Formats: sequence, C-alpha cells, structure tokens
Amino acid sequence: MKLKAMGWLALGVTLALPAGAAERPREKRRDASRGIERLDTDEDGRVSRAEFQASKAGDRLARLDKDGDGSVTLAEVEAVERERLRQRLLQAFRQDDSDQDGVLSAKEMEAARAARFDRMDADKDGYLSAEELASARRPRQRARPER
Repeated sequence: MKLKAMGWLALGVTLALPAGAAERPREKRRDASRGIERLDTDEDGRVSRAEFQASKAGDRLARLDKDGDGSVTLAEVEAVERERLRQRLLQAFRQDDSDQDGVLSAKEMEAARAARFDRMDADKDGYLSAEELASARRPRQRARPER
C-alpha cells in the first residue's frame, strides 16, 4: 500500500514539473539576451548609445545619490555598509572623478557611462549586441568567488 502511494506521489511530482526541468542543471544559465531585453527600448535587437545612456546601465554610483542633488560625494560612497561592494565602488569613484574633487558630478557620471559603452562595443559599430553585453558581464562573474 505504501509503495503504491509513493508511486502516485512520484508521478504527481513529475507531472507538476515544467517540461524539461528534470534535464536542466540546478544552476541558472545566463542567457546572452537577458541584459539586452532590459536595455533595448526600441526592440531592434541591439542597444544604441542613446538607449544605454538613458538607462543609466551599470551606473552603480548614481544610485548612491541619496540626497538627490545629481552628484555623488565620496562620503556617500564610504557610507556603503558591505565592505567588498564599498571597495569596488570606491575604485570606480576614483576612476570616474576626472577632476579629483571628491564629487562625481552628473557630467562626470555621463562621461564614465559613455566610456563604459565604448569599452563594451567590441566591433565599434555604435551598438551593443547581446553577445557584447554578455562578454562585458563575464569578467565580473569570474571575479566573484563560488558560493
């Protein structure tokens, strides 16, 4: 009786799984199109410089503007609680603060975003493909320790 009940339970669990779930590995696979869906507002399959600039893509420092004045101060970066994140943000802050005044202006953040786009645009066609976006993410993913 117990064996029969367990068989029905196993069948129910199997039927409840989405198709192909049993074959997929547990790890989430990152699809190359994942990033492009969010940034490609005109849905032409690529991200233009204007779309990238408008999205504020990859601009972690701008999110730290807690007082909403359009600039980020060194104090706002140093207030980040997570140590590793704070260190990465401080490095980015120092790199992007072109006049070294301890404040990232909106103009400096826009210039940093433009430089980031240029680095990611491997074929220099003025657009980012799904593959270029995925390639830009890979170095950061490799730098993270396995969990």
